[in-house]
Amino acid sequence: MVKRVFSMLLRGLQDFINLFLNLLNDHCNALTIHVLASELK
Repeated sequence: MVKRVFSMLLRGLQDFINLFLNLLNDHCNALTIHVLASELK
């Protein structure tokens, strides 16, 4: 029972971290594109 709850929490945390990293990645990519576009002008 405890093991099952713990694994569910762990999976939820993993999903949250993946989501956070994806958002961070998208933000960094957008920022990089913005900087490159500014440099090209």
